[in-house]
Amino acid sequence: MNNSLERRKVLFLSFTYPSRAGSGSQLRSAALIRMLAAKAEVHLLIAGYVQNLGGPPDPEIERLCRHVTYLRIPPGANECWPKLKTDAGTVALNTIDSSADRIADDIVQYYRKNELDSLFVFRFDSLHFICHHLDAFPWRELDLDELPTRNQAELARVGRALWERSAASAARLMERAFLPRFHRLFVASAFEAEEVRQRTGVADALVLPNIYPSRALPPQPPATGRQEILFVGNLAYPPNSDAVLYFCREIFPLIRKAKGDGVLFRVIGMGATKVLDPVKNQPGVEMMGYQKDLAPFHAQAALVAVPLRAGTGTRLKILEAFALGRVTVSTSIGAQGLDVIDRKHILLADDPTAFARACIEVMDDPNLAARIRAEAYRLVRDRYSEEALLRCYADIAAPQSSES
Repeated sequence: MNNSLERRKVLFLSFTYPSRAGSGSQLRSAALIRMLAAKAEVHLLIAGYVQNLGGPPDPEIERLCRHVTYLRIPPGANECWPKLKTDAGTVALNTIDSSADRIADDIVQYYRKNELDSLFVFRFDSLHFICHHLDAFPWRELDLDELPTRNQAELARVGRALWERSAASAARLMERAFLPRFHRLFVASAFEAEEVRQRTGVADALVLPNIYPSRALPPQPPATGRQEILFVGNLAYPPNSDAVLYFCREIFPLIRKAKGDGVLFRVIGMGATKVLDPVKNQPGVEMMGYQKDLAPFHAQAALVAVPLRAGTGTRLKILEAFALGRVTVSTSIGAQGLDVIDRKHILLADDPTAFARACIEVMDDPNLAARIRAEAYRLVRDRYSEEALLRCYADIAAPQSSES
C-alpha cells in the first residue's frame, strides 16, 4: 500500500470528542485531526460507553472530517462505565448503537464500507475497542500521548493505589502485546519517548508535540489591578484535584499572609468532586466550574499556577497560558515534557514556600513578568504551534511515502 499523505483515507478512532475548547485529551485529538486533514481524508469514529457525548462542540473540527460518527454502546451494556456527566453539555452527532461484543466488528465494517486505507488510534483508551482485530488494518498508527502504565503509577500517588495497581498491570500486558504491532507510535515529548523505550522496549516512538494556537497579538499585562491567580484543568482528573487541594492548603495561605486578603485564587474546570469540598468556601478561593471562553480569565490573572504533584504527559494548560500571555508558576512535574527554562519561560518551584515566593515575585515585579511573558509566547509560537506540528508530522511521514 502506498502511504503517501496525499492518498490516505484515514479512520481516526477516538474515545473522546475532539474539541479545541475541551479537556487536554480533546485538545490533542483536535490538533491531530487538523494535522491529518491537511493532507488526508479523515473519517472520525468516536467509540464509547456513555449515553451522551461530552462537548463542547467544535464545528470546525467536524467540517475537517469527511464523516463524523458516534459508535455508542448504550447504557447497561457495560455497567462498570458510568454515564458521562459534564458541565460542558453534549454534542449531537450521527449515532450508531453497538454493543460490547460487536463494537470491534462494527469498526472494521465501517473501515471497509468507506474503503479506507489507514487506521489512526487516538490514545490507549481507544485501543481496547479494536486491539484483537488489528490485522484488519494494513497500515496502523497509534498516538499514545503518554504511556498508560506510567500514568497509572502517577494516579496511584494521589490516592487511587489499589485500583491503579490493578489497572497498571493490565495496561502493561497490553503495551507489550500490542504496541509493537503499529507501524508508527507517537508520543507528546522526548521524555515520553524515553519512557516508552525503558518500559516496553519499543525504541522508535516518534514525538508529536502538544500545541496551542498562538494569537496574532503579543501578550499584554493583566487587564486588572486585582492580584488573581488562575488554575485551569479537568477536576475529575485526580492529579488536578490534588493540585488544587495542595495549593489551597499549603501555598495560598503563605501568599495571603504576605500580600493580604485581596489576592484571589480562581479555579476553572469541569468535574469537581466532593474531595474539593473542604476548600470551596476557603477565603479568597473561587470555584468557577466550566467556562467556555478562558481568555477573559487569563486576561485578569497575574499568573497561572500549576502546582501538580503527580501526572504524566505535557501540560496543555501551560501552553495555553503561554499563548494567552500569562506567566506560569509550576512544579517540575507540572512542566515535565516541555522544553522550558526556569526563569526564562516559566518559574519552577517544588515546595510550598518556594512556590508561594515565586507567585509573589511575579505579582511584585512587573519587569520580570513582562520578560517571561514575552519569552513564553515566543516559545509556544515557535515550538508548540499548529505550524510546528504540521512540519513535524511531514518530516516523520516523508520517508514512508514510497512504501508499498
